[in-house]
Amino acid sequence: MPSLRRALLTLLAVYTVATAQARPPLAPVMGEQEVGSLPLRLNLVALPSYTPGEVVRLKLFLKNVSHKPLALEVARNVPDYDITVQNAQGQAVWSCAGAEPVVRLSMNEVRTLAPGQTWSFACEWPQWGPDRTVVARGTYVVSASLWANGQSRRSTSRRITLR
Repeated sequence: MPSLRRALLTLLAVYTVATAQARPPLAPVMGEQEVGSLPLRLNLVALPSYTPGEVVRLKLFLKNVSHKPLALEVARNVPDYDITVQNAQGQAVWSCAGAEPVVRLSMNEVRTLAPGQTWSFACEWPQWGPDRTVVARGTYVVSASLWANGQSRRSTSRRITLR
C-alpha cells in the first residue's frame, strides 16, 4: 500500500507540473506569491493521511510565473528550502534542513529560472520527533519555505494526519 501512495503522489506531482492546473486535488496551488520582487508560485504537496511508520514524502514546487527569466541568489552549499512539521500545539517537531547538520559557507550563487520553469524539492519525514523517537498519532501541520535573494518565503501549510 505505501508503494501505491508513493506512485500516486509522484503521478500527482508530475501531472500538476505538466498541466499547470490551478487546483490539483491533494494540494491546491496557492496564489502567486512574491519573494521580494520576484514572481513565484510555491506549492507544497502532501497526502492528507499516513499510517504509523510510513515515510511521509513531501514535495515543494517553485514556479516562475513571469514572462522573463528569474535570477535567484541562493546559498551554494545548503538547501535553498526547508520543510517543517509542527504538532497540534504549534511546536516544531521536525525540519528537513535540521535533519542533517550543515555548515553554511558565505558563498552564494545565482540560479536562473526560465519563464514558466518549475523546480521541485523533495524531503522525507520518517515520523520522528526532535529526539528521533516516533511521534504520536494525530494531526500535524507541514509547511515549506524558500530562501532566495536574502529573503525567506513560506508556502501554504498542509494538515496531515498520522492515523
